[in-house]
Amino acid sequence: MPPKKDANSAKHERVLKGGYRSEEDQNATQKAKAADSQEEQANKDSELDLNLTDKLPFNLFVLVTTFLNILIIGLEQDLDDGSGNVMWFFMEVLFCILFIIELLLRYWTLQRRETFWQDGWNICDVILVTASCLDAFVLNPAGVGGQIRFFTTIRALRVIRLVRLVRMFSAFRELWLLVGGLINSVKALSWVGLIVIMLIYVCAIICTAEIGQNAETYSVGPSYDGEVWPYEAYFGTVFRSMFTLFQILTLDGWCDDIVRHVVYRQPVMGVFFIGFILLTSFGLMNVVVGIIVENTLAAAQVVDRRKEEKAAAFRKTTVEQLTSILERSDARHSGLISLEELRAANQSVIVQNKFEAIGLKFEEVEHIFTLLDVDRSGKIELVRFENACRELVGGGKRRDIAQVEVNMGTLANRLDKLDAKFNSIEKEVLTITEMTENFMQNTVWPLTGHDPMLMYNQLGDQEGQGGQSSALA
Repeated sequence: MPPKKDANSAKHERVLKGGYRSEEDQNATQKAKAADSQEEQANKDSELDLNLTDKLPFNLFVLVTTFLNILIIGLEQDLDDGSGNVMWFFMEVLFCILFIIELLLRYWTLQRRETFWQDGWNICDVILVTASCLDAFVLNPAGVGGQIRFFTTIRALRVIRLVRLVRMFSAFRELWLLVGGLINSVKALSWVGLIVIMLIYVCAIICTAEIGQNAETYSVGPSYDGEVWPYEAYFGTVFRSMFTLFQILTLDGWCDDIVRHVVYRQPVMGVFFIGFILLTSFGLMNVVVGIIVENTLAAAQVVDRRKEEKAAAFRKTTVEQLTSILERSDARHSGLISLEELRAANQSVIVQNKFEAIGLKFEEVEHIFTLLDVDRSGKIELVRFENACRELVGGGKRRDIAQVEVNMGTLANRLDKLDAKFNSIEKEVLTITEMTENFMQNTVWPLTGHDPMLMYNQLGDQEGQGGQSSALA
């Protein structure tokens, strides 16, 4: 009668049949938060090795200063009454000094300062800051300034460079996905834009010939609204026709302002404009949206893959540290570890934290030990235990593969034991057969005077002949 299974064994079998995925699904939110915090901590540690000008706080300060400068320029345009308020001048001088200090810091903190001029952002900053200083210190006192410094607003584009620094922080994930999707879409969007321009140009030639230069049709009397429609202002030249078709593409006043006047005079042109709108507004524009969405999703996959790679590297390091701690529990230095030693090591808070960091509960660890202990010796190799833990925490696919390998190993061990039992049974049957033959030869024959083996063979021949005769009948 098979032994009854206790609650722990039943739980272990459920975990074995369903893998460790069910446990992971229950704690998915906690593990995701833990992975994010581990990733941010790793980013902070790696950021300590960067230069001052490459760190996030410095670039945030520069970006805030740039946007404040843009805000002050905008407020000056609205609030300055032309009386020459000194406050605006001193604020502009302050921003110029801050920008100069920033450039000097970027230059002097480089290990190889000649690489400063190899960065396009640095060259752009130097040009814009020089123009701003020229406007503030030379042109403005001379009474002819105030125009060049408007170009300093271009420095706001440095937000793209900042996004590259914050892309691995979970708080800025949406910002990176948005900017990354747009940047990756530039090449495809350029080709779509080229197709749109070519299509608009070809259609503009048709519209200029059929509408703009068709005075016989459009210069006679008012249009459908009772007013004369200025058709030459919309389609008088190819360039005007291109601009009008672009307006139709954006669906901005395309019907009442343009198309209805054309259809009133030339109804056939309605088919032309409907086809143009279907091809551009509903066709190519949706292609643009699809390209941006596709590249945004691709950027999200890249970020998730990098996050998973960092989390996997962290778990691998944690498993190696855990193995190093368990090696110290092996007092005999035999390379083996028993379940009692594993339980004793788990009494340490450090070991508990390591198991928690790799996402394994100690009940699961005990079950792994039981599966690896195929010979039921109570001990397993520490290297095998390390490899099993590394595979189980290496991601969904590797976890499933490791689970299958462990199950296959257990099955193979059981099949080996079953094969050994079959071999033992076969030997016992052969032994019984030999004992039976010896009994018949040495005991039955002397007592009866007949050879039992001969009688057995004759009976077999008679049964065979009877079977043949019945088959012939």
